[in-house]
Parts: sequence; C-alpha cells; structure tokens
Amino acid sequence: MRSTSSLLTRLALVAMATLALVSCSQALSKADKAAKLGMEKLQWLVEQSGASRSGVIAVNDRQFVKYVKDGPRPYQIFAILTSSGSHCGMCQELAPEVRLVANAYEMIRHNETKALEMHEGNVPNGVGEDGLVHRVFFVEIDASRYYQWFQGLGLTTIPHMFYVRPKSSTKSSSYNKILGDRLNLNTGFKAEDIAKVTLARSKVSVTIERPPEEIDYAYLLMMLITLVSIGAFCLTIGKPFIVKYVLKPNSFFVLSLVAYGTCISGYMYNRIRTVPWMGNHQGKPQLIAPGSNSQYGAESAIIGFLNVALAVGLVAMHKVHKAKTNAWTRTVACAAIALAVNAGFAQLRSIYTVKNGGYRYGYLW
Repeated sequence: MRSTSSLLTRLALVAMATLALVSCSQALSKADKAAKLGMEKLQWLVEQSGASRSGVIAVNDRQFVKYVKDGPRPYQIFAILTSSGSHCGMCQELAPEVRLVANAYEMIRHNETKALEMHEGNVPNGVGEDGLVHRVFFVEIDASRYYQWFQGLGLTTIPHMFYVRPKSSTKSSSYNKILGDRLNLNTGFKAEDIAKVTLARSKVSVTIERPPEEIDYAYLLMMLITLVSIGAFCLTIGKPFIVKYVLKPNSFFVLSLVAYGTCISGYMYNRIRTVPWMGNHQGKPQLIAPGSNSQYGAESAIIGFLNVALAVGLVAMHKVHKAKTNAWTRTVACAAIALAVNAGFAQLRSIYTVKNGGYRYGYLW
C-alpha cells in the first residue's frame, strides 16, 4: 500500500516537473520570438531612417499599426500626424523643424554605429550602456491621405506629435494610450524647442545644426527701391493729397479701423500659414477652428468684423453723448448702442469659449 502511494507521489512530481519544463520552454520560445520580431522591426526602422534624407520615416496606416502601435518595440518612437496638403500651414511650418531634430538623432546613431564598428563591438565611452546606438526614431503619417484611419483616432486637428515608449510584450497598445502622451508644442515650432521636448522623453540630448541661410539680395534691393519710391512720392507729388484727405480725422479714423481689424483678426497669421477659408466636420462646414493653435479664414473675418463693430459702437456712444439733442434722445440712443456693444462682446466671448473651454463663458454670461 505504501509502495503504491509512494509511486503515485513520484509520478505526480514527475508530471509537475514536466509541465513546468514545458511551460518554461513555451515562455522562452515566446520570448525568443518576441525578441526576434523586435529586432526585425528595429532593423527596418534603422534602414528606413538611414535611407530617408530628412531622418523622418513616412509610413502608411498598416505600417503605423505594425511599428508604432503593436509590440514588441525595443525602441522609442516620436510619431507625427501631419498633412502634405497646402491647406495645413502649421504642418508646413512644423515639417522642416522636425526634420532638423530627426537628422540630429540620426547623426548620433550614425556616429555611434561607426564607433561600435571601430571598437569591434566593444562599447566605447559615450555610447549607450546596452552597447547599441540610441533607438530613437521619428515617423510621420499623412492624415489627409489616410483620412478614415485618422477619423478613427477621434482627433479633429493637425498637426500632432506623440511619444511612444518601448514595449517588450507582443500585445498591441491602445490608441488612447498612444495618444495620451502628446507633446506640447505650444512653446513653438522651432527645432531647438522641439529638441527640448523630445529630450524630456527620450533622455537623449541633441545639437541642432541649421544650414546657413541664403540671403536674397535681389529681394532686399527691390524692397529698398520700393520704400525709397514711396517715400519720395509722399514728400513730393503725393504730399498735397495726403494733407488734404489722409490726415483728415474721418479718413484717419477709417484707416485706423482697417489697421486694427487686420491686426486683431489674425490676418497675418493666415497669410503666413495659408489656412483654409473654413473647415469640414462630419460633412458640415466649420467656421470656427477648435483649439487655440489654429484658425480658419472665415473665423478671422468674423473676429475682425466684431472687433471693428465694437470700436465703432464705442465711438458712436461718445458722439451721441456729445450731440446737440435733447437728453431723452441721447439716453435712448446710448442705451441701444450699449446693448448692441454688449451683444457683440458676448458673441466674441462665446467664440473664445469654443476655441478654449477654459474660458467657460456662454453667449451672454
């Protein structure tokens, strides 16, 4: 009886040991497969980054899922959602600055690769402790080209830049987790500012080297000739016209309103970044761009018109108050203008609330 019980105990121990060995073997096999897959993905990124002149790897929606969303990721990724279309002025402004940063990281990778080759695989001073070059890559995807994929992210504006951490597991990361670490580019689109933001994530410091800017002497000469011509005209032929018409109070008032409306509406911003006249949200025209980092042409026209109207209203109140009419008429007129000014100002506040929810102001309060 005892011998039978002892035999069963031994058999159970052998079975448990066999199961443990099988489980360990399967775990090691999965780990080996994950490590192999991760190195294959890393090698592809290294090749693509080296082949790209800009240092930024352009990917499609499937490649984004494979190399950015899915694991394993034995590397760090800075993902840029942008658009190649001319309607996105901010994208065009961001692109060359990101290239400068990506090229700086690529230069580090190139120099460290050469250092490893010279030392026959031994880690020289200044190279990462793991004996490998810095695994930091920049990938971009054209949201306008893969619009359905972009809509699935729940985003409405571009450009955006995200940091994706390394991942040893083969599991896929959710888009919410990826989009959660969004880089704050409010400090500016300059490469030096972007490098500071990426340093906080990657812990890799880079030096931005800008190519020397070419001076357009022909453009400077034309500007000088134009300014001299305008000045000479104002001092000679145009002087009587300026004195008679431009320097009159009413003319000066109109010119001041035009200058004020142009400046406060963001017209120069539109000219520099070539923004579209209006947007499109779920098939409907969108006059006000969401967020404080973008705007539409129609939005600028609305803002400019409201501000000019408010200025005219305040001046009109002063004029009515000084008018030579009875007190009752002046009071009623001033009250009507004050209500119109208040309504216009409330409308301005509601627009700012649409662009920045932190204002928390509605139409009237």
